[in-house]
Amino acid sequence: KRWYELATRRVRKSIDQKNISCAARLFANSQFTARSVLRTVGRAVTTCHLGVDTRVFRPLSGSRKNQILFVDQKDTISGYDLALKVLSLIPAKFRPKLEILSFSQGSPAVSPQKMAKYYSSSLVTLCTSYNEPFGLSPIESMACSTPVMAVNEGGYRETVVDGVTGWLLPRDPRAFAAKIMFLQKHPEVVARTGKAGRRHVIKNFTWPRHARQLENALHRL
Repeated sequence: KRWYELATRRVRKSIDQKNISCAARLFANSQFTARSVLRTVGRAVTTCHLGVDTRVFRPLSGSRKNQILFVDQKDTISGYDLALKVLSLIPAKFRPKLEILSFSQGSPAVSPQKMAKYYSSSLVTLCTSYNEPFGLSPIESMACSTPVMAVNEGGYRETVVDGVTGWLLPRDPRAFAAKIMFLQKHPEVVARTGKAGRRHVIKNFTWPRHARQLENALHRL
């Protein structure tokens, strides 16, 4: 299987490169992805950040629970192991519940409206994927006025404003655990950061803004 993958991957890469060479303009969902494409194929790329529907993803009434939200698959590349380590470092008496919304095959479907309820009732959203190209969960969470705690990698650096709308942390479970325990004792910080996050999303990460960027670029062609 390994040799088959290596052989066919060369063919697929060749096809991709030919297709890319025919394109008048390339678009990427983040600057992180754009740099990867430039490094790989040698073509400049226009960044066009994705968005979120702020009418659906919005803060909902109700108190926050002692709950941490993880929106991803329970695998290594999603950083699920890091999430488990973080929780294990928090004393059982204060340990928050880890609520998981997984989109792997066989998982129950979760509507955007229900996702907004999970975001709104959580203390923070954990974003721990390895080199996430962009990531919708951070901007969905911030749109619901819930701070984001993300690893300082990939596209997270472009959506989370460290110390303002959330926190960009090293891939160290102790750093995450310490920040969670701090927030448990300071709900005013959660509220302030959450409100700043929603303002940040409304200004920078909506679908109308994404559509305008894309349409303007197409008009220039």
